[in-house]
Amino acid sequence: MSDQVKDIQKTLISAITALLKDNKVVQRMFDDFDVNVDEIDSIPIDFADLKVSAKTKDGHVYLNQALLEDDDFKDDIHYIVHEAAHWLQQTHGEPRNYLKEDYDEYLDLPSEVEAFKYQVMFIADFQSMSDAETYVEELLDFHEFEDEARDCKRKELIGE
Repeated sequence: MSDQVKDIQKTLISAITALLKDNKVVQRMFDDFDVNVDEIDSIPIDFADLKVSAKTKDGHVYLNQALLEDDDFKDDIHYIVHEAAHWLQQTHGEPRNYLKEDYDEYLDLPSEVEAFKYQVMFIADFQSMSDAETYVEELLDFHEFEDEARDCKRKELIGE
């Protein structure tokens, strides 16, 4: 990857984090962890080839390079909110033992539930409640939630 592309990506990330600092959901999320929202500037964020949209590992956020290819990155900002929640969990949260082996479903992991709730609140605030509901429905489809379990998980993620 050329230095010019890296500079463009850093400029994009900087612009997005500046926008996120002014968002009330992001401010609440940082407040919930007792962290100043300006700390969002210290989150290491890079683009990488991933099988998923984004991930946070050892306090480093990685966004899928493919998110840049649809020319509509503004619709993908919510992934940064989700990963910022994981960054807060990993760097400022209380020690947690959220072992995947302890849960049957990925969407039952407490760290994921927490991150998805912030993400859904952000989508509702930044776009619309309808967009947030659509995102949750697509998420539940992807993870093959059905019937009563689907209704319960939808309510949990949307905050009903």
